[in-house]
Amino acid sequence: MSEGTSIFLSLTPKRIVWICVALVLVVGGGFSARPAYRQIKKWRAQRLAAEGEALRAANSWEPALRKAQQALQLSSAETSSLRLMSRVLAHFGHEQTLPYWR
Repeated sequence: MSEGTSIFLSLTPKRIVWICVALVLVVGGGFSARPAYRQIKKWRAQRLAAEGEALRAANSWEPALRKAQQALQLSSAETSSLRLMSRVLAHFGHEQTLPYWR
């Protein structure tokens, strides 16, 4: 490549194809990042709720409450998280139990 030649002048059809493929992958990755992130958060919330249910079954109410809070912070619409929080709050006789029973 000579001193005055631009990189755009040396584009071969093969390079154009690779640039297009890379561009499609970057754009596709950008559009799929948000749904993937939400799915990971939902999966993590389900896992924390399952751990909290195991703690609740073992009568470890304080750690179960912490797991329920963590699960709700990750995904506030996840039914398993809501169910765990309602059961833990009902055990403690807390008045905020009713909104979780929807």
